[in-house]
Amino acid sequence: MLIDFAFIDIPARDHPVAAGRLLEETAPGRILGCWSVEIGQLNHLVLARAHDSAAELGAARADLAWSDDPFGLAGLLRGYRTEAYALPDWFAPILSGRHGPCYELRIYGVRPGSFPVLDAAWQQKLPRRARYSPVIMAGVSVEGTPRFAHLWAYESLAARQAIRARAQADGAWPPGAFPGAPPPPMQTMILTPLPGSPLT
Repeated sequence: MLIDFAFIDIPARDHPVAAGRLLEETAPGRILGCWSVEIGQLNHLVLARAHDSAAELGAARADLAWSDDPFGLAGLLRGYRTEAYALPDWFAPILSGRHGPCYELRIYGVRPGSFPVLDAAWQQKLPRRARYSPVIMAGVSVEGTPRFAHLWAYESLAARQAIRARAQADGAWPPGAFPGAPPPPMQTMILTPLPGSPLT
């Protein structure tokens, strides 16, 4: 499975209207979630869509590139970028339901050739970490610079802080794929689901 994230620049006052239009889209793929960025790149929406194949992702991207009204957001859209990630075969994503309403999307740079080590560490440690809070998706980029994205859900920002601290104290996390190595570029966004989002 491929997860395609669109980071959409919209005036903050228009987020609910924009989300309504996005969720009415009939583009290829399945919409998983639509969120407002609360901490991170402000005045942006994040739309996640699942694709079953590279061909379906390519068709969706081609439709978007040639559209004279990308995302159906005429009059609101100020810009966008997209990033697609392939999920490991062993990972089963969460595709809908109430798991938030506080979501965290973390995106890490990955050193060339190092993803197999990272994948093995996650596969070993994630079952224990997932007992504390659900991981919605995790995958490696299929385009552009090598990146690793993972999306988590929490009841609140305070719960996120407490769970992360407890998992670390218990030795459940982090996976420790590259002990002693300097960390790669890392970024995080705190997201809030908008009305109609399948993931809430």
